[in-house]
Amino acid sequence: MKKILIISLFLFGQQAFSEVIPSDQLTGIYKEQGAADTYIDNEVEGNLGAVNGLLCYLHSLRSEKFVGKGSYQVWTSGTVCDDGESNNKIILKTVVDVSKVDAKQIVKAKILISNDRGDFMIELNAIIRASATEANPLGDLTLNWKVTRIDIDSDGTQGTLEISNGKIEVIVKDGDHMLDSFASNVANKQGSFLTDRDNIQKTFAFNDDLIKTTATCFDRNEPTFTVRSYHIYTYAPDATLKTTKLMFDGIQPFAFSYKDDNDDLQYGYAHYDYVSLNGNRPDTIVSIGGDNKGTTYTVQYKNNKIDKLTTDGIEQSIAKPIEFDMSKITATDIRSNEMPSIAVGSFNSEHIKLVKPPTANNGGNSKILSLKDGAVLIGKNNNKKYIVKAKEITVDYKVKQLSDCNALTLPAYAPPSITYSAPNVEGLSAIDTINGISVIDGVIQ
Repeated sequence: MKKILIISLFLFGQQAFSEVIPSDQLTGIYKEQGAADTYIDNEVEGNLGAVNGLLCYLHSLRSEKFVGKGSYQVWTSGTVCDDGESNNKIILKTVVDVSKVDAKQIVKAKILISNDRGDFMIELNAIIRASATEANPLGDLTLNWKVTRIDIDSDGTQGTLEISNGKIEVIVKDGDHMLDSFASNVANKQGSFLTDRDNIQKTFAFNDDLIKTTATCFDRNEPTFTVRSYHIYTYAPDATLKTTKLMFDGIQPFAFSYKDDNDDLQYGYAHYDYVSLNGNRPDTIVSIGGDNKGTTYTVQYKNNKIDKLTTDGIEQSIAKPIEFDMSKITATDIRSNEMPSIAVGSFNSEHIKLVKPPTANNGGNSKILSLKDGAVLIGKNNNKKYIVKAKEITVDYKVKQLSDCNALTLPAYAPPSITYSAPNVEGLSAIDTINGISVIDGVIQ
């Protein structure tokens, strides 16, 4: 009897640690959130990752709301358009000007980026002839860009993206050297590409079931889905299994304004792990976004980070992400019903990456494991419950024998027909002359 009791307690304990709530039972912010963004990851459709990134960033500028209104400033976190690699701490600071000629929208932009590799400026010029619609899901546009490393005055890469007449074409160059190119005739279901990694000209063809390249056959009917990033909500179990916005112990990271030593207006970004400033460390800052917009704070620093913020006599810190208890995760929480062994980097509200280490069964490669929608996580320090939902998903197709794609005929290699033109950014104001930030992470302030 004792043995049966011990087994029963063990099973009950496992069930208590692992909980997945069916999506149709959850209410509140979980139900209101839309479907996950899906990215296809193979040597053909994976080339569209750069296209998706460019279009995502272009959308985050919200240019349609600023036509003819002069130069404005946009801040975009490095996590917004990076396909879920949500540990990117850079801030893209952009000055944008939008005009309209006939039915065409002309977008000019200069983007400033500082990271551990140096200081960069990206000049961008987009001509949007038609936005994507249900009848024309690709839209119609031409986008040219150029990268310059400004701290050592050195040119970087440049490129062109064109979407027109059912075709997607991209070229990326370093001077006269072609790094990457991609051309897809969507209507004819075929195309060509070149990558600097192998410098081999490749072609592809596809139908609803298969993708064939020069050396590989992919089965589109056997996908593997991997969640790259998650929406995370506070879980308040009651009669309606309600989900609400995350509540943090402190102030969430935010953009702010301040006056420098010359009494000029500057902008910065406060994060628990770093602070982005242009010049001196101010004693007083003003939030310009988020729930605390307009709040003035007195600042204390420690180890080159903001340590304390004080307003109206109340002292607070920048909120750290909520840490989750890895020991509470079981195979029941995982989409593939496998038990994760480690969390890479972190296991918190800012970054989740669960991994199964390399084994002989998976070819000596580690495997990213994905939480199920509705999986319940337990706060490591507060024992509270949280709900996850996929935000971004990548899809890999099973590789088949090349003979399985014999029904598809590869076309002759044809490079993109487009040519690079230096982006026209004339008339843009300098970013340090613009008062205020109009858009943060795609949200108009």
